[in-house]
Amino acid sequence: MTSRDETLSLLDRALAAAVNAGGEAADALLRTRSGALTRFANNTIHQNVAQDSATLYLRVVMGKRTGCVRTGVLTDAGIRAAADKAAAIARSAAEDPEFPGILHSPTAEPVGRFDEDTASCPPARRAEVAGELIGRIEAAGAVAAGSVSTGATWIGLANTAGARQFDRRSTAGLNVVAMADTAAGCAQFTGSRLDEADVADRAEFALQKCLASRGPAELEPGEYTVVLEPAVAAVLFQYLARVAFSAEDLQRGRSCFQDKLGQQVIDERITVVDNPHDPDGSPFGFDGEGTPTRPLTLIEGGVFRAAVYDQKTAAKAGGESTGHGGVPPNPGGPALNTLLVAPGESTIDQMIESTGHGLLVSRFHYTNLAERASAQITGMTRYGLFEIVDGAVSRPVKHLRFTQSVVEALSNIDAVGRERERLGSTVVPALKVNSFRFTGKSDH
Repeated sequence: MTSRDETLSLLDRALAAAVNAGGEAADALLRTRSGALTRFANNTIHQNVAQDSATLYLRVVMGKRTGCVRTGVLTDAGIRAAADKAAAIARSAAEDPEFPGILHSPTAEPVGRFDEDTASCPPARRAEVAGELIGRIEAAGAVAAGSVSTGATWIGLANTAGARQFDRRSTAGLNVVAMADTAAGCAQFTGSRLDEADVADRAEFALQKCLASRGPAELEPGEYTVVLEPAVAAVLFQYLARVAFSAEDLQRGRSCFQDKLGQQVIDERITVVDNPHDPDGSPFGFDGEGTPTRPLTLIEGGVFRAAVYDQKTAAKAGGESTGHGGVPPNPGGPALNTLLVAPGESTIDQMIESTGHGLLVSRFHYTNLAERASAQITGMTRYGLFEIVDGAVSRPVKHLRFTQSVVEALSNIDAVGRERERLGSTVVPALKVNSFRFTGKSDH
């Protein structure tokens, strides 16, 4: 189901089945995926896997009651069975007085980046990339492990109110770890084309982190000035996205930015935009409810400017969805599509040079949300932690555990990086934070 016509034809059959099953209204989404992964470890490719799937999500509506099902059986009989099950669920469901009904959405312009060579990438091409990663790391006396992935997603949506949407995108990823003795370094790439990956750069980055991390010294926990590489900064913003911007969280009084719309909430050098149309992100032209996506400035100069809405929270607020709805029933509420943090003016080298005493942090590991109201997270460092003394990286140090409020960290910024890196659907620069709380030592 990789063409618009084929996808929408199946969705029309699903809607007809929903009405025949007794539904007053319905919507249907078909997600088709093709993905492949080549893994390597101990400098050897050891696995190649591939999977194709197509899943139909169907919602049947009866007044204020809904029933949602999903199925991978896309024969006429399978679709009828799914519609009958959804209708049965709707009949027995409790009414939801806040359900806005099935809404029409204008046709969205497809914005997904699609590369046929990446979508249909053969195993030999992924093996070639993996082989280059392995070769560069092995030549330096280290051991490589990781993966090379390629794939694509096709999404179509239709409903009984007349909405009809279709978009597609390809994806490519690298994950490489270089290991020597007890030290390790890591590098990643996320994009829409495998040919965009700078394989030599990623291998060299992981290798140099690994080699520089050998023989780490002990360092006591405490509060340190930190230079956070983009992979670390991405974690801060990803957790902020989970607890700050959802209209549902704001309506329920559980956002860390509760009652602060229009107010300064973090450092004025931080601007955050959700722009699913930006080619640096991971764009789709519509959300899981069929609403067209659009750019939305969430934080501008540190000021909280906007929340994200789906159809239900928008109706409750007397407004319109911002295109952040998930596939029904979506109990998690509205969520961000692509998070882009505006670049600053500093390089990582300049951040280090301006630091009297602090830490250069390469990665976080095993992070968890500890407390929502302050967006406090906990976790540990990994793949390279280095002490900075008098404006220079002086030595590697053993990893530390941390407990830190994201809001406090982003309110205590000293510099924002000039270059950005994409990690998943998050595009971020490096950050220098004046105070970051490390609470213990880590053996990992």
